[in-house]
Amino acid sequence: MKNPPAGCRRWSFHLADLAAKVNSLRAKWPWFDRAVATIEHYGHVNGNLLAGGVTFFGFLSFFPILALGFAVAGWISAVYPAANDNLTTAIQQIFPGIVSTEPAPGKISLQQIQESSPTAGIIGLAGILYAGLGWITALRQAMAAVFRADIADRPNFIKGKLIDLMMLTLIGTVLVVSVGFSSLVSALAGWFADLIGLDNVIGAVLLFLIGTTLAIAASTVLFFVIYRLLGRSAVAAADLWSGALLAAIGFEILKLIVVNIVGGVGGSAFAPLALAITLLVWINYFARLSVYGAAWSYTGRRS
Repeated sequence: MKNPPAGCRRWSFHLADLAAKVNSLRAKWPWFDRAVATIEHYGHVNGNLLAGGVTFFGFLSFFPILALGFAVAGWISAVYPAANDNLTTAIQQIFPGIVSTEPAPGKISLQQIQESSPTAGIIGLAGILYAGLGWITALRQAMAAVFRADIADRPNFIKGKLIDLMMLTLIGTVLVVSVGFSSLVSALAGWFADLIGLDNVIGAVLLFLIGTTLAIAASTVLFFVIYRLLGRSAVAAADLWSGALLAAIGFEILKLIVVNIVGGVGGSAFAPLALAITLLVWINYFARLSVYGAAWSYTGRRS
């Protein structure tokens, strides 16, 4: 049998040295070991494939979920008047630069969706629920795969849809309440900054830091609810919180990036296509962050 070429032998030596270096760093730094373990677990469960399934159903369910959300918010507004405004703010925070309150070129108009929500809520409730629950079902199955949930514990079709409906309602409630709390604290922070007489630069920086911190906190709670209720895993709560925080920080970084990139989508003949692609990519990044955060939680030492 012929020996491999010299170039192949050099590459094998380099790879062996690299593997040895990585192993030494994993033994030295626990956080690095966990990061590598997270990436390995993400690959073992086919994380990209799971995120792709969540993306597909999320894209199909985007408009039905928004229409149903505004219909429900309209009913709740009789008891909680700020529900509609909080829902609008929450959607704008999750999809920055993609949605707008009023019609605008290259943007999804929440006003038009809100105007059609009563009809959608009355006539197409069954269809909206079926389409909207497809996303939460795909997300639940992805979390079950990452957390290695027992297949025997998975519910049947009817029970699964009822659970997904409750999860969708709970996730939406957590999102709206957290955004309402964040808006209240941000308003109080602005009032306090004016009261003590901070200049415009310091006040703007302070409000940015407070707003970013509150947004990370709200996203952390959202991801934790997803991991705890959809993952149905015995993973320690501390590890779930750490994974949720990691996903929330990554989510905030992506939001800052997409706000600066998506600003130029409108104003061209290809704006609708560019908007659809942007929405699709954004949902996929959200799905990947969800799976990565779950993988980080699963590989925690407490678990």
